[in-house]
Amino acid sequence: MLALLLFLAGCTAAGSTIGWWVRDSRSQTTAPITIHAVVERPAVLTGSPIGEMPSVVGLRLEQAQQTLFNAGVSPGMIVLNEQPTDQENALVVAQQPSAGAAIPNRVTLTVSV
Repeated sequence: MLALLLFLAGCTAAGSTIGWWVRDSRSQTTAPITIHAVVERPAVLTGSPIGEMPSVVGLRLEQAQQTLFNAGVSPGMIVLNEQPTDQENALVVAQQPSAGAAIPNRVTLTVSV
C-alpha cells in the first residue's frame, strides 16, 4: 500500500513538472506581428514639404518628375520645354515656378536636348 502511495505521489510530481515545463515554454514564444500598410503617395524624399516646390534643376527628367510627384504635383500638371544645350540630354536646366514657391496648377520644366 505504501509503495502504491509513493508511486502515485511520484506520478503527480512528475506530471506537475512536465505541465509546468510545457506551459513555461509556450509563454515565452511570441506570435508573429503582421502590419499591412497602404501607401497612396511615396514619402517626400527631397526635404521639401508637400505643397512646396522642390528644386529639380540639375536632375534627370525622370528623377525630377518623381521629386515633383513626391511634393504633390500630379503628372498632368507638368509641361516640358526642350532647349538645345551642350549638357547631357534629359537634364532639367530650368523650372517654373522656382523652388520654395507654392505648388501651382502648372509646372514648366525646361529640359536639355
